Amino acid sequence: MRRAILIHPLAVATAIGFGFQQIADAIPATIVLKNQLVLETELVRKDNQQVYFKVRAGDAATESVPINRIAFVEFAKTPAWESAAAAKRNGQLDVALEQFKQIAAAKGAHFHPLPGNLSSLAQLEILDCHRLRFDPKLILAQKKIVDRESQNLPPNRRELSAVIGAWLDQPGGLLAWGRGEAAEARPEGREGGHAR
Repeated sequence: MRRAILIHPLAVATAIGFGFQQIADAIPATIVLKNQLVLETELVRKDNQQVYFKVRAGDAATESVPINRIAFVEFAKTPAWESAAAAKRNGQLDVALEQFKQIAAAKGAHFHPLPGNLSSLAQLEILDCHRLRFDPKLILAQKKIVDRESQNLPPNRRELSAVIGAWLDQPGGLLAWGRGEAAEARPEGREGGHAR
């Protein structure tokens, strides 16, 4: 059975008002409902129970959807995100880490209290950068941060932390390598948890 897909322009940003979050600057995003209906809209504001949006940019009338019906919101990637992602793709992990940390910390620009916000997704990217650097202590510390952010992640990204946790904690896993406890379990070309 096919689901209806509504395609419209979208905008988002933040300014706190009386009991609701006014969304002021235009940042494209897509609302994905739990019933898999996809809404591309212009977000206007949210309160504790509803997200208010316009079907088309410039419309005077707004509509709303209960927050508990939203699976996640896919926000458009900002230039800062694109720069961090490019650095990660190019193997510039120190640059990517710093830029993703800035995105995670810039709550006003990147955090909207809905699953899928860029600030929370940046925490996942930081975790993956530590994984790529093969740094067990930083992976474990970042995993704890990601665990706290899980409600702000899309449902399909919430289990990643558990997978990494199992990978870390298994016998002969990364933490054991970092402690020198798994010498016989190290793959060829690896020593002490770092590539030769």
